[in-house]
Amino acid sequence: LVFEDQRLSYDELNARANQLAHHLIAQGVGPDTRVGICLERSFDLVVALLGVLKAGGAFVPLDPDYPADRLAFMLENAALPVVVSHRQLQLPPHSAKHVQLDAHAPFIARCSPHNPARTAAPRHAAYVIYTSGSTGRPKGVIVSHAAACNNILWFSRTVGLRASDRLLQKTSISFDAAFHEFFSPLTSGATAVLALPGGQADTDYLVRTIQEQRISLISMVPTLLRALATEPSFAQCESLRYLVVGGEALDVELVRKVRDQLPAAAIGNFYGPTEAACNSTHHLIGDVADYVDTIPIGRPIANVRCYVLDQNRQLVPAGMPGELYIGGAGLARGYLNRPELDAERFVANPFGAPGSRMYRTGDLARWRADGVLDFLGRADQQVKIRGFRIEPGEIEAALTRLPLVAQAAVIAREDSPGHKQLVGYVVAESADSAIDTAALRRSLSESLPEHMVPAAIVALPALPLTPNGKLDRKALPAPDFTPQSIRAPRTPQEEILAALFAEILHLPQVGIDDNFFDLGGDSISSIQLVSRARKAGLLITPRSVFQCQNVEALAAVSTPLATQNASADVAAGAIPATPIIHWVMERGGPIRRYNQSMLLQVPADMQQDHLAAALQALLTHHDALRMRLVPAPKNAAAWQLEIPPAAPFDARECLRRVDMIGLHEDGLRMLVAEASRAAASRLDPEAGRMLQATWFDAGSAQPGRLLLTIHHLAVDGVSWRILVPDLELAWLAAQRDARAKLGPRSSSLRHWALRLNAEALSARRLAELPLWTSITSAADPLLSHRPLDATRDTVATAKRLTLSLPSTLTSALLT
Repeated sequence: LVFEDQRLSYDELNARANQLAHHLIAQGVGPDTRVGICLERSFDLVVALLGVLKAGGAFVPLDPDYPADRLAFMLENAALPVVVSHRQLQLPPHSAKHVQLDAHAPFIARCSPHNPARTAAPRHAAYVIYTSGSTGRPKGVIVSHAAACNNILWFSRTVGLRASDRLLQKTSISFDAAFHEFFSPLTSGATAVLALPGGQADTDYLVRTIQEQRISLISMVPTLLRALATEPSFAQCESLRYLVVGGEALDVELVRKVRDQLPAAAIGNFYGPTEAACNSTHHLIGDVADYVDTIPIGRPIANVRCYVLDQNRQLVPAGMPGELYIGGAGLARGYLNRPELDAERFVANPFGAPGSRMYRTGDLARWRADGVLDFLGRADQQVKIRGFRIEPGEIEAALTRLPLVAQAAVIAREDSPGHKQLVGYVVAESADSAIDTAALRRSLSESLPEHMVPAAIVALPALPLTPNGKLDRKALPAPDFTPQSIRAPRTPQEEILAALFAEILHLPQVGIDDNFFDLGGDSISSIQLVSRARKAGLLITPRSVFQCQNVEALAAVSTPLATQNASADVAAGAIPATPIIHWVMERGGPIRRYNQSMLLQVPADMQQDHLAAALQALLTHHDALRMRLVPAPKNAAAWQLEIPPAAPFDARECLRRVDMIGLHEDGLRMLVAEASRAAASRLDPEAGRMLQATWFDAGSAQPGRLLLTIHHLAVDGVSWRILVPDLELAWLAAQRDARAKLGPRSSSLRHWALRLNAEALSARRLAELPLWTSITSAADPLLSHRPLDATRDTVATAKRLTLSLPSTLTSALLT
């Protein structure tokens, strides 16, 4: 595995997955036990998927980007006894045992790295994945080990995977195609390169990653391929030898465009529903001139049978349309807790062995004379948007649950070629009810995933009907995405973004208050927005487009690329005093020993070199820990502070080891108290010694303690919530001889302090001065005359902080 600059070998991956498997087995996981996995893309995600399978269980993907309501339904519906995640990921309330891979890492690391005994049989469940449901609720599809293995092994053989290949894993775990990206490389010795979380929504990042990582195989839906093909540098992705395309109908014009850019790359069109373990047919595209409009979906994969049947489930001749049924080894076991739906969709197979089944896809198809299948559309109202299978009925049910909505209809429209969108239509409960369609979209986004939220909602006095009383879908009007009001851009950033909004959404102009998604934007067009903004010299992230949806808000969080590239240059240097530093200065008196400290429980097997490396990573990553006081000239009005470009000393100089073998609680208290006084005396802000660490080594049989003593100029109560998890991550990385990944850095402390002081002296802030002086001149009735008990308040704060600490590094004592 490769993730940014980290590497994980097959041996290391297997050992970590085995340790997690043994830990899960101890939690009661076995054959057909469903285990929720809620993790962002990372090494831990791959370890979790493999660990659950090795334990004999079935993983249930819980996409961290899903709304809380949807996750809550999946947790309850799947009745999960165990959930695997990270501590920072917030899950809805649940009764499952919660395995946190980061917080519980020391306990998992004590488990055996050897393969557990195999308990799962081919018939047992490998995973349960939720898809859209026509009843208004998603439905879980149970896929067995036999079906998954048949599909993955066939895929590896068909695309000719070999050890030299490098596959890019970028698909969300809410989509079953992701598991081919994870597991197929493992069948052939290939390398899986993990994209950054959110990277799948940034075409510029994807193209750069393909080039830098020499990716040879990538899979995607046609919508994303179309967006990638618009990147000028896509033609330089010459390492690509195979493009796996599926999830939507593939048109000839797109294939022709890709062939012009990457003539040496093979392109395969893959088709298959989740109920048949993702892939059921495959077609390797030949000469583009041989195709007319769309690319066929091909022939059945190994051990899978396809039947095109009429309404009486009789075979139809070649060239005649019919409904596509799938049988064979790829079939899922069925739906979770939905026997009535099993009976409807998984029917008896009269063409197979006694007792065999086939899946009714709802897709229309026909056989060509050469034995290849053409996809002709849907027999029902189900639609595919960006590869996701969507039941409009689920969205309609969600709409009618909202206030004032009496009726709803949802369809997929393609008013411009290649740009398919969901559009919702609603009728109010009464003629007097005014429906705010933008508010309806916002409400839907709280219960439905992004790909199921309509691009527009249109309010109608009544839904149009055909003469026989059915919904007349052809009579539903196209949505009007014309901006309602135009407030002109005021800054260069707003001018760039307003122009890009209009260009991407095909509008004459856009105001700074107009919402990108209310104007018809979706996740694919947001990818284009991020890419074109970068080319225009403005850095925005895909996530920020969803969080700041109009021009004004998005411009406020955007960063000019020149500033972004220069941010590392301003991290070191003189730093103005922040308000809290001013407060310390104004108190007067000596401050050399003024500190906060924390005592943490640490694993028995801790090594001093690993701890020193973790502390060094902390000093390097957090500027405040390197800050120092510069002796000020006489009569200086304020302290002078600076941040050096690197730690002024080796972390080993601030680390002390103390033997505590055999000590009981009272002895430990006395030892810690003495060490705490000694650590405080070693602090020296003028020398940049802001941190001291004392490791109480209890030997290999008992957990030790770690006392962190940090000068109060560098930390406050909130800082520990950042520093303690970062220290743990850095220590875990040091154990693996890997470089610590402590997350991306935002603005440097110096840059932030400079901006803060500039804002404090700005005209708009100075204009507020009369208001604040008038407030402070009046007596405050809430102030008591009791002197502040600083000791008591500090202890109370320490107790609250103790409750928030991760369980891995238990706070045993605060000094």
